[in-house]
Amino acid sequence: MGIKINNEGFTEAQACAVYFLTNNPEFNTRGYSIIVDIGGATSDISCWNNRRMVWEDSVKFGGNDLTYILNDLIDFFIKIINQELKDIKDLDKSASKPTYDFLIRIWPLVHDNWNGYMEHFLSEDYSNKILQKICFFYSAICYYIGLHLKTKKVNEPLNQLAFAGNGIRFLEIVTNGSKLSDEQPALRPWIKLFKEIIKVSHDLKNNSYETNLIFSSEPKFEIAKGLTGDNLEKYTTQEHDRNVSKMLGIDLKIGDKTYSYDKWYPDLKASQISGSGVKINYDIFLSFLRNFRNLASELFPEWDLTHFTIEFNKKMEDRFFNSLENRGDNELATPLFFEAWKAYMHYFLSNELSDNKTLEEKNEIFLKYNGKQDSKEIFIKTEFSEYFYAKQLNNEWQLFVTNKILNKKPSQEYEILLEKFFEIEKIENPNRYELEKSAELEFDLKNENWILKNKGKIKQV
Repeated sequence: MGIKINNEGFTEAQACAVYFLTNNPEFNTRGYSIIVDIGGATSDISCWNNRRMVWEDSVKFGGNDLTYILNDLIDFFIKIINQELKDIKDLDKSASKPTYDFLIRIWPLVHDNWNGYMEHFLSEDYSNKILQKICFFYSAICYYIGLHLKTKKVNEPLNQLAFAGNGIRFLEIVTNGSKLSDEQPALRPWIKLFKEIIKVSHDLKNNSYETNLIFSSEPKFEIAKGLTGDNLEKYTTQEHDRNVSKMLGIDLKIGDKTYSYDKWYPDLKASQISGSGVKINYDIFLSFLRNFRNLASELFPEWDLTHFTIEFNKKMEDRFFNSLENRGDNELATPLFFEAWKAYMHYFLSNELSDNKTLEEKNEIFLKYNGKQDSKEIFIKTEFSEYFYAKQLNNEWQLFVTNKILNKKPSQEYEILLEKFFEIEKIENPNRYELEKSAELEFDLKNENWILKNKGKIKQV
């Protein structure tokens, strides 16, 4: 908080503000303007008005938390690394699963659009779910900013919100590697959602509420560039001007004592919150969740948001308390609003992984087919029966794939199913599958089940 970066006492927040003043002709602090610098571990927020910093906050919520829930994107990165790493000499080739720091260090493998891979990623069926998670991450930061404005009783709309830091680079996926700007057509619905999220949480009754969003064109370099700018002394962050302001973001009660969402309690230990007799009121987080889903449904009709359930169930709460218990007697590090976000998304992720694991286990079940040996044609009697059927040809049983799956856009999910029984010939940017050779089955008399004898062949077209 308020880290001084040279002998004159200039702070990171001050240098970041100077960067935007120098490099963006629209940036100003005539009204209330907020800069959020998103890094790997933290997001640093500073609010400015008339060249003075009104308040600042630093929350332990950043790119690490986003990377943690982006398994499909990580897997896609690994494929890129495996293909491109040989041309990049200074990378840690021992990294089996990239971390946020590793991803940012190689991002975007020299090329703005990952050497064309970004467009391929966006064509994957699972890319929408990845985009939803990314949107949910930035929306949480915007909602928290709105809560700050409400808490500070700011009675005018937020004038500008400037995004900085390497943590904003995930938005480049939306723009296919192009520089972030409110002029980017693909980014416009995202910007509208972020604006509305701030407006909702600020809760200011103003029909003309409009916030201008600004994006750094040089993520990570804002502070260094601002420090060398000519306008450094035009922003004031002297000690008597600074107001370090944090808040819980969620209401709670410990015994008879109530802790309000809009305040921060320096003496409150994580172990106190994870102890018995604690009641957490998740209404603020649930309000964020409800508003996010409603707005996203309107702005992104192609997204299936049914998995964003409006609840904070027992398993989510267990994860919430587990995180706090691991902090022990240390000071509370993260606003409870973001602890709730993490618990919610980690539960979301565990369900995804569980679904994938179950899917793989069910694939094994596909090696056994229920049916009678004297049947001429059998549809596989599992929940995936609509995808496969068996047919007897020349006294040999063959496994075929229905048009329902052949006409699907190839994705990792479908390939998990298909690769158990078929070799898949893959191409870049495929549209569908085509069956070249059926798989061979045989009947297991002992267990009265159908088993796989030889794999068939499918190609992407």
